[in-house]
Amino acid sequence: QFKKDNYRSANSPVQLDLSTFGEDWEYTANQMPSPAWYGPAKEDTYAKSGPLPSMRDYDLSFYPIVVGTKLYYGSTADDAIHCLDTKTGKEKWIYTTGGPIRIAPVYHKGKLFFGSDDGYAYCIDASDGELVWKFTPKEDQPKKVMNNNSLISFWPIRTGLLIEGGIAYFGASLLPWKESYFCAVNIKTGKPDIKGTYIKKYDDLTLEGAMASTGTKIIQPQGRISPIFFNKSDGVSKGQLAGTGGCFVLVTPELNIVHPQTSREKSIIETLISDPNQISDSNGKKAQFMTFKGGKEMVVNDSVSYILTDNSISAYNRNTKKVIWLQRNYQAHRIILAGDVLYVGGTDKVYGVSTKNGLPIWESSVNGTVNAIIVADNALFASTREGSIYCFRNGFKNNALLEKNKDELPEIAKEEIIDQKVENGNFDFFAGPFINAIDPNTIEIHFITKKPMQCSVNWKDGFGQEIISENSKNTDHRIIIPHVRKDFNYQYQIVSGDERSKFYEYDNMFNYTKHKTIKDNTVQKTDNKIADILKLNPSNKGVCIVLGEKNKELALDIATNSDMKVLLFERSESKVDQLRKEWQKTSFYGSKIAVHQVSDYSNLPITSDIAEVVLVNDPSIINAKEIIRLVKPEGYAVLLGKEKTFKKWLSSAKNLWQVDQINKDSKLYLKKKKIENIGKWTHQYGLADNSAFGGESLWGSTSTEDFEIQWMGRPGPRFQTDRSGRKPSPLATNGKMFVQGKERVLAIDTYNGKIFWSKEIPEMVRMNLHHDCSNWAADDDFLYITVNQNLIKLNSQNGKIDKIFPVDPSKNNIPNEWGYIGVLEDKMIGSSTQKGSAFKNYYGGVGWYDAQTGPMTYKVMSFALFAKSKEDGKEIWKYEKSTSAIINSTITISNKQISFVESRNPKMKLSKEGRGKSDIFKELYMVSLDVDTGKVNWEKKLDTKSGITTYFMAASKDFNVIISSFKGNYYIYTYNAANGDLVWKKEQSWFSDNHGGHLSRPAIVKNKLIIKPAIYKLNSGEKLKIEIPKAGHGCAS
Repeated sequence: QFKKDNYRSANSPVQLDLSTFGEDWEYTANQMPSPAWYGPAKEDTYAKSGPLPSMRDYDLSFYPIVVGTKLYYGSTADDAIHCLDTKTGKEKWIYTTGGPIRIAPVYHKGKLFFGSDDGYAYCIDASDGELVWKFTPKEDQPKKVMNNNSLISFWPIRTGLLIEGGIAYFGASLLPWKESYFCAVNIKTGKPDIKGTYIKKYDDLTLEGAMASTGTKIIQPQGRISPIFFNKSDGVSKGQLAGTGGCFVLVTPELNIVHPQTSREKSIIETLISDPNQISDSNGKKAQFMTFKGGKEMVVNDSVSYILTDNSISAYNRNTKKVIWLQRNYQAHRIILAGDVLYVGGTDKVYGVSTKNGLPIWESSVNGTVNAIIVADNALFASTREGSIYCFRNGFKNNALLEKNKDELPEIAKEEIIDQKVENGNFDFFAGPFINAIDPNTIEIHFITKKPMQCSVNWKDGFGQEIISENSKNTDHRIIIPHVRKDFNYQYQIVSGDERSKFYEYDNMFNYTKHKTIKDNTVQKTDNKIADILKLNPSNKGVCIVLGEKNKELALDIATNSDMKVLLFERSESKVDQLRKEWQKTSFYGSKIAVHQVSDYSNLPITSDIAEVVLVNDPSIINAKEIIRLVKPEGYAVLLGKEKTFKKWLSSAKNLWQVDQINKDSKLYLKKKKIENIGKWTHQYGLADNSAFGGESLWGSTSTEDFEIQWMGRPGPRFQTDRSGRKPSPLATNGKMFVQGKERVLAIDTYNGKIFWSKEIPEMVRMNLHHDCSNWAADDDFLYITVNQNLIKLNSQNGKIDKIFPVDPSKNNIPNEWGYIGVLEDKMIGSSTQKGSAFKNYYGGVGWYDAQTGPMTYKVMSFALFAKSKEDGKEIWKYEKSTSAIINSTITISNKQISFVESRNPKMKLSKEGRGKSDIFKELYMVSLDVDTGKVNWEKKLDTKSGITTYFMAASKDFNVIISSFKGNYYIYTYNAANGDLVWKKEQSWFSDNHGGHLSRPAIVKNKLIIKPAIYKLNSGEKLKIEIPKAGHGCAS
C-alpha cells in the first residue's frame, strides 16, 4: 500500500544487493498523470518566502504497489487500476472506474481497495480486476462537476482507503461549503453493517491525501488546512493538529506525528503526542519534539530520522537531536528506506544512498521527475511525473559507486553560496519578448527590434544552459526552443553583441498544448460524416455529449478528430463496462473520451450550458428540454434523423424559445441563443464606466443558494502573483474569461473551463490599481494589453498578436509609456504616463499596498489622453495640456463621453517616478470630452476633500460619482453628467482602516450607489436601510 503501511513509514526491511544493480525494464503509460491541483503558489511575496510547499501533492505520479509478481497503480489520466507483471513490465489487466484514481490502492487478502473521483470506494479482485463491490456515502448526488477536463463527483474519494481490523476507512470530500463524509465499511460487503462501521457527516472539511493510523485514531490530511483526527472506533472528530496544511503525514514507532509546520515555507514538525488537543505530556514536556526547516519528508528507523529537503538529505540522532551527517545537491522529491539504504527520487535520477554517510552508493538515470519509489520483489520501482515506471534489479554491470562511497566517514557538507547577481540588461526592444507554446516540448520566443540584428537566446534551467542562435539579421525574431520539459522552470536572456536583456522566467507548467499519446493501431477512423459536426465548433475545444452505446463510433470519431472532451452517457452497466474496456485501447480514454453510467437520460448529472455539441438520434430516450439545457450559448444540438421524427418531440420543450432551428446538410440543428441580459466585464471595474457592474442579471438570483459551481480547475495559484498586490481583475466577454497572472495571460471557456490558449508576456505587470488604472481591456474579438510603451492587440480566439501600437512621444520629450486603455466601438482610448510611474513591485510590505498615506498612495498621472483607431492605430483626437495632469483612477467612459479629474496646480511637484502627491488635490477640475471628437463638453472646478488614501470616479448614464478617502472617512460626491453640477454629497466612515476597508470604491447598479457597507439612492443620496454584510474573514473584499 501507499508508503508500505498504515503508519506511512516508507521503511522496509528488504535489503537489495546493489553490486550489479541496473534497469530491468521501463513501462510508459499512454498518458501522463493529471494531478488534481496544479502546483502551489510559487512564493509568499509579502513574507518574501518561497518556494512554498505544496499542500496537495499526493498524485503527481502514478504511485505503484507490488504484491508478489504483480504491480498495481491507479491512474489520474485514464481513470483505471492497472496491473503489470513485475518481471516484464507488461500489462496484465485494467479495471476502469468513472473518474481519476488519485491514491494508490491497498492490497488485502487477495483484494484491492481504492477510491475514485467518481465518488465511489471500490473493492476488486487482485487476480483479474473483477468488481467485488463499490460504495458511495452520497447516493443522491444531484449533479457532477467538470474539474480539469473530467466529470467528477462533488464527493470524490481522494483519501484512498485504509484497512484495519476488517474495516475500510475513507473520506468523501471536496469543497468546505458542502458536507463531507468520513466512512468505515465492512471490507467484505462494502457496507456499514458490522460493529465499528459508520458513515459520519461533517461540515467545513476538505479530506484529501492518504490517511495514516495510530491504531486508535485516523489522521486525515486536509489540503491547505492542518490534518484532522478521527476516533477509529466511532468516527468522532477529535480536532486538528497545530500548524497548517499539507498531505505529508507520518506516524513514528513512538506514535509521534510528523506533519507540515507552516504554509509560508517548507518545514515539517514532529509532535510528541497523538492527541491534538494536548499541548504537553504528563511530565509537562512540550508536544513539539523537533522541527526541520526546509523539510519535505521524513523516514524514521530506530534512533535516526532521515530528512529530505529540496537540496539535501540529512540524518539526525533522535536521542541527542544532533546531526549525524548532511549531504547536499540531490535535488530530490521522494525518499524511502529499505534495509540500510535510502532510495531517493530526483530529477532524471534515482539514487541509493548510504545511511552511514549520506553518499550515493548507486544511481541510475531516468526520464523525468521521480515522485514515487518502492522496494518489493527484490527490486526497486520508480515512477515519474511523466508517466513512466522503472524497474531496477540485480544482474547488470558492476556498480563502482558502491565500493567508492560505502565506507566514507559521515560529514556535514557546507552549503554552497551562489552569488545571485541580477542583470538589468541593456537590450533595446521595440516589443517583447513573448512566448508562444508550439507543442508541449517546444516553444517560440518572439520579439521585435528597432533595427536588424542577429540574436541568440541564453537558455538555462537548474541543470545547465545552452545558446540558441539565429542564422541571420532580422527585426521580427522568432527563435525556436526545443526539448522544453513538463512543469520545468527556465530562465532566458536575449543577446546580440554587447547588448543583452535581463533574465526572464518561463514556467512550462502553463503550456496547455496537447501531449501526444501512444497510438494504438487498432483504432481506425470511420468515414467523414462528422466533418459538418466538427465545423460547428471553430475552437475545436470544449465538451461534446453523446447518448447511448449505439453511438460509440460517432463518439470515438469526434474524440479522435478534435480536442473536444466527449462524454458518452449510457444506462446499462454492462455496456458501460464493455465500452470502457474497448476505449482503453485508444490511448486517450479519460482525457479525450469517457463513459458515464446514468439511470435517466432526461436528468443527466451535469450542469447546464456546458456543451459545445450534443448529439441526439433517438428522441424516445431523452426529452428536448434536457438537450436544450445542456447546450451552451451559441452551441449546437445535432438531431440525427428525419425532421418529422423530432417535430412533436421539440414542441413539448418549454425552453424551445432558447434555440434557433436550422436545417442544413440533411440535419436539423438547434443553436442556442445567447443568454438574455448577459453581462460583460471588459474593463477593470466592469465596463469603461468603472461602475463595477457589467449588466449581468444573474437570472434574478438573490442568494448564494441560487448558485452552483459550473466548473472548477486550472490554472491554480502558481499562475498568479499574490492578491496583496492589488493587480488587474479578470475580464469576461463573448463566452471567454481572461485571467492575468504573473506576466502571463490565459483564455478560458466560461461555460466549461476549457483552456483556449495561454501566452507569456514578460513586463506585463501593473500593481496597486487603487492608485492607477488597469493595463488591459477587451471587446468581443480582441484583448488590448499595455506593456511599457506598447499596446498589444491579441486575437482572443487564439492568443496571436494582431497589432502592436506604440504610444506617441510626449511633447516635452520625457520618456513615456502607455497608461490607460479603454475600448469603445471602433476606438481605443489611451493615455500617456511618465516611464516608470506604474507600480510594479509586489514584494514585502511595500507590495502590500494597504497604506493610508505615503509613497504607496501616490497617484499615477497621465499627461495626455487620446483616441486611436482599433484597426490601424491612427490618431482620432488628442487632449494634452502642459500645465495639468490627469489622475488615472478617475478616467471614466459613459454615454459617449469620457470624464476625468485633472490637477491644474501650477506648484504641483510630482515624485521622481511621475506620481502625484497630496498637492495634486489643489486646483482640481472635472473635465468631460466627447468620445468621438475629443472636444470639451464642459469642465468644472471641484471642491472635494483630498483623496490621499484613494480617489476614484465611476459613472452611470446620468451621474458621475467621486469617492475621496482620507483620515477615517469616505467623502462621496455625485455630479450631473450632463454639466458637472454637484447633485449631492455625503460623508461615510471607513469600513476599517486595514485590509482594504479604507480602499472601497463605488459600485453603481441602476439607481443604487454602493460604498461598502452602505447603499444609497444614486439620484438623491438617500441612504437605504439595507447594507452590504461584512465578509467572514479579515479582508474587506
